[in-house]
Amino acid sequence: PMLLGWALVGWARPWWDEVAGALGLIGCAAMLTNGQLSGRFRYLSGAPGVDRTLRWHQILGTSAAIAVLLLHPFLYSESYGPAFLRPDDPTHASALGLGPWSITTGMLAWVLFGLLTLTALRRTDTRWRYETWRGRHGLFAGLLAALALHHALVAGRYAANPAVAGMLVMLILPVFVTLLDSWLLRPLRLSRRPWTIADILSLIHI
Repeated sequence: PMLLGWALVGWARPWWDEVAGALGLIGCAAMLTNGQLSGRFRYLSGAPGVDRTLRWHQILGTSAAIAVLLLHPFLYSESYGPAFLRPDDPTHASALGLGPWSITTGMLAWVLFGLLTLTALRRTDTRWRYETWRGRHGLFAGLLAALALHHALVAGRYAANPAVAGMLVMLILPVFVTLLDSWLLRPLRLSRRPWTIADILSLIHI
């Protein structure tokens, strides 16, 4: 999305502001695509293996969290708000397009991303059963994706371009397809054809 934004909208802000926007947009895109690397999908984890796919999931998620949590909100130097937007500046290069809703969803996404990352890195300290943690992790990830997408579309200068916005929307669709498949469609399929123990074989004789 960032390369598409630079190509269609163009670089117009100070260097630090462009870096801040790039980190936010790249971090958002990385977060939206990271759900596919959960190790639950054979078409992705079949060749490299589940362990390696989950490792990629952890690295990509942590890298996106660092970019968004530690850098993105704090590198901006421009003013924000409708009062600073000029009619001769349709791409909002002179000010940040932040309003009450985009600030709210941005702050909620920022806090939720921190909680999601912390509970993933320190999962054993939560004392939750694995399935309980996994369910909450998926629920929080879906909510985070929706909040981050709203923030990017409403506040983002590059995401105001229809092509960039369309790419972000296309990236979020697999997130909800993943959650729907994992928590509804797959259990329904298994309920119709449940696993059964057909036989028990002893492979080691003592």
